[in-house]
Amino acid sequence: MTALAPLIALGLSTSATAAEPEEPTPASTKQAKYELVPAFTDDIPISGTIKPTAANPCIPYASNPELQLSSIVHGYGRQVCSGSGWPPQRITVRVQRYLGLDLWQNVNTPSDSGYTGQSTIEETTDYLCRSTGDERYRIVTDGYWASGYYHAAAQSPLAMRWTC
Repeated sequence: MTALAPLIALGLSTSATAAEPEEPTPASTKQAKYELVPAFTDDIPISGTIKPTAANPCIPYASNPELQLSSIVHGYGRQVCSGSGWPPQRITVRVQRYLGLDLWQNVNTPSDSGYTGQSTIEETTDYLCRSTGDERYRIVTDGYWASGYYHAAAQSPLAMRWTC
């Protein structure tokens, strides 16, 4: 019996490869924390609730906001048109920050697809967060068709609550 036998009998490892405690990660290198919360204002229809009709052949869609590279709010918009009478179409996609009292502020220049005859178009948008404190962001897509004669909008189903 070796001198290590009592340790082995207790189930303790004598291996040099035993896991060592992890070093604490400095706050500056931690992944930014955010959460998605349900859309809470009804000023713009929620994406996915708009249904196509003969009078409204184009349906805009807004993605949920995402956090990229720890400080960029990212999202995209799409519009799908069917039937006839809609060409050409275009969309703009933007990020909005909640100000309170059901008021939203555009925080970036909207991305614009320009007019096209394609039945499906998509555009992305980004906003580099420069504020401090707890903020809420959403993605908004504005869709236009029949050369801008018609318009519909959609907001992301979820808003992002985040401290940047």
